[in-house]
Amino acid sequence: KAFSLRTNFQSLMDTKRSNVEISCLNGLRVIFIIFVVINHRLLNYHILPTYSIKTLVEIIYSIGGVTVNVTSLSVDGFLLLSGTVLAYSFSRKNLNKYHFKTATFYIERYLRLTPLLAGVILYYWTLLVHQQQGPIWLKSAQ
Repeated sequence: KAFSLRTNFQSLMDTKRSNVEISCLNGLRVIFIIFVVINHRLLNYHILPTYSIKTLVEIIYSIGGVTVNVTSLSVDGFLLLSGTVLAYSFSRKNLNKYHFKTATFYIERYLRLTPLLAGVILYYWTLLVHQQQGPIWLKSAQ
């Protein structure tokens, strides 16, 4: 069910609103994930050895540097929001006399997250080295 293209597509294209859903959380999730992506993208410029120390200090004290410092909190906010949604989901199921099965929960979560993580690891392991060029890139990628 988690890997069914038909079920997932129908779920994504469904426009019906649920009465039990907190709709403002969807907007917050979008804002947090945008900040998480911006943060991770800007951190690459600070980590990779492509700038001099003087340039890095200028970047840190600029608006972009402040943005990186502030958006690092967005990961915490996103995780907090995810935990809140999960707790809300559990409480809604508990009202319906749902019996929570810990092993099933972790197995389903593992099966849902592992393929994506495996794909990212495979990308880093095989293709990332061939994506860029330059004298410092290969050394910093390894």
